[in-house]
Amino acid sequence: MKPLTWIVGLLAAASSAFPQPAGSPASSEERKVKALAIVAPPPRYPVDAHGRHPQGHGVVLMHVDKKTGWVISAKMQQSTGNKLLDDAAIAAFSHWRFRPGSAAYIHSPITFVDRTQPRSNQPLQPTAGR
Repeated sequence: MKPLTWIVGLLAAASSAFPQPAGSPASSEERKVKALAIVAPPPRYPVDAHGRHPQGHGVVLMHVDKKTGWVISAKMQQSTGNKLLDDAAIAAFSHWRFRPGSAAYIHSPITFVDRTQPRSNQPLQPTAGR
């Protein structure tokens, strides 16, 4: 039986598109556009060379073709701290499609958690900048 894993990609269906990166033209109207994901395959949970399921969270920046809604490119704006996870996130988000007319740049947080590991009852500590 495969180990139960949990991959959370905060779907852009419920999130707002964030302002575009510096140097990219963006009107204030475009910054408020809701981005509805209509094709959103989840990332594959990678296994490292030792058979472990790495964990981490980061933010993916997607450049979207406003006419078609397909992601043109995806890159990690904030790394998960693990190349395997970053590569899995980029591979998955590269195949996403949004409702045409969505923002040209969309940020989406992603968290990889191995649910087969026992969970602590300790509350999560806030991280800097969040």
